[in-house]
Formats: sequence, structure tokens, C-alpha cells
Amino acid sequence: MTAAYRLERVRFDYGKGAVLDLESLTIQSRQVTALVGPNGAGKSTLISLLAFLEAATAGTLEYFGVPVSKSDFPGLRKTVGMVPQTPFFLNGSIAYNVELGLKIRGISRRQREKQVRTALAMVDIDRHSERGIESLSGGERQRVALARALALDPTVLIFDEPFTYLDSLAIRITEKLISWFVEEKGGTVVLSTHNRLHGVAISDQVVNLLHGTIAEVPLINLFHGKYRDGVFNTGQIEVEVPEATENARYIAIHPNEIVLSLHPLDSSMRNCFQGRVMAITECKHQIQVQVVGKERFEVLITRESLDQLKIEIGLSLWVNFKSTSISVLDQ
Repeated sequence: MTAAYRLERVRFDYGKGAVLDLESLTIQSRQVTALVGPNGAGKSTLISLLAFLEAATAGTLEYFGVPVSKSDFPGLRKTVGMVPQTPFFLNGSIAYNVELGLKIRGISRRQREKQVRTALAMVDIDRHSERGIESLSGGERQRVALARALALDPTVLIFDEPFTYLDSLAIRITEKLISWFVEEKGGTVVLSTHNRLHGVAISDQVVNLLHGTIAEVPLINLFHGKYRDGVFNTGQIEVEVPEATENARYIAIHPNEIVLSLHPLDSSMRNCFQGRVMAITECKHQIQVQVVGKERFEVLITRESLDQLKIEIGLSLWVNFKSTSISVLDQ
């Protein structure tokens, strides 16, 4: 498989120390890659590098196998469709804003109109193409921003926190278009999200960022606390973990390795905690279940498991997982 991006020893700083320090990162083409992590992890900075909006302070970047320098940025930007978290628009209609980029590129009027109609139809807003931008809701503005990016026929689509302000309809439209862009058009998608579980559910590759570096474990069900004698204390629960050092400050439990049950399991799963189901979401053939007790757990299960346990909002459940499914972090 061809790599869309390959970064080696990439570092970026604003003069006050590195905000991004990546030893090596490969992002495959024709896949969805999610950049996940808490605020300040370096997601937005990495997005800027991948969209050719910023140049790294040090290191090398390849784009589809070709080394990139800053002088290449203007041309490469034309191959990337960027959908920012807070899109900027000019005064005017929806159609005007979607068409503007095509006009700047010298596309003929007839072709512009065709591409605008197609893009707006894809985000289900073509019937309102003459509405003014100022009249749109936050979710509608995000859909227009996506149409604007799609109209330019990019090779790569980059989203910065695409689901933050969207309603359920806009989320479904966006997820469907991401799948179409990759599976049917052969494009590449990179998205950043603070919703780590959603990132895992919709992506082929997940890059976990913490303090500007890549963490080799999924940063989901991430708990802060202290380790002592085989037990990690979060302040709310005590979790049996693999052997760790006294410096351990975080643990993470993969959402696919948590088993839900109506009663505590009598098995090798030595960690069992009770809670109630607070949210259920279906995403790309998986079910996301949020269980809240003394701590909050995010779990990925199958539709079969959902039906078998008859899981619904408010149901009391047990969260079960082995100590070997836990990753321990010192940082």
C-alpha cells in the first residue's frame, strides 16, 4: 500500500519548546486516519503540517513518495481539501462560497456550476444553494465547508474536529461521505478528534498523540492515578494492572477488550466495575456504549452483543476486563 504521508524526525516549535516531536509516522493512502488525543496533544499542529499550511522546524516529509520542501506548498495545497473546525466564509450565498475556489482556479463557468451542484447535493443542501451564509446553523456551515472542499476534487481530505458541532443528521452525512471518498473515489482522509472512541470506530488507522508525541497505546478509557503493589488507584476505583513502575501515572483500557455483562463475570477478568448505560451510538458497524459508575468507561461492542444483553439507556451493567488488556503510562 502506498503511503500518503511519511514523516521522519519531524519537530515543530513556536520558540518555546517543541509542541510536536515525531520520530516516525506513516499515514497510508486510501484509508481513514484519526489523530486522537486531549487538547494540547499536537493534533492541530500536525493537521497544519499535513495540509501544507506550516513547515516543520526540523525533519523530513514525503507526500505520496515524493520529498516535500516549503517551496512545493502552494501547488500541494491544491491537492488537499481542508475542512476546519470553524470554517470561514465570505458574505454571500452558499453557492457563491462553494464556487469561489473553483473560480480562482480558472475553471469554466459551466463546469463550476456542475461541480457546485454535485457537491451541494452530496451534503444534502443543494435545495438551499441561494441562502445566505449568515442564516446557517453551525451544522449547516460545516456541511457547506465539506461541500466546498469536495468541489475542488482533492486527493486528500483533512478534517479538524469534524463532529464537534454537528447534529445527528450532519454526523451521518459526514460519515457517509468519508466512506464514499475513501472506498469509491480512492481518496485519503485524515481527521482529528478529541472523541477518541469515535476516532477508533470510524478509522482504519489511529494515531494517539500525547504531549506532542505518539503514544503506542489507545488513549481511550484513560485514567490518572497512582500505582502501588500491582494496583492502580484512580481515586475512585482500584484496578489490578500488569507490573509497572512507581512512576506510573496513567492507565488506558482498549474499548474492544472490555466485556459487558449483567452480573460480575467469574473468570480471569479480575477487574469488574458496576455502572449504568448513559449513551448508545452506532458507528460504522460497531456500537459505542458509555457506562458510568464511579468512573466512566467507553466500550465498543457488536450489534449481536447489544441485542443479546438487551442494552438500553439506564440499564445497570458490569464492566469486565483483564489486567493484561491494560496499558500503563509513565508520562
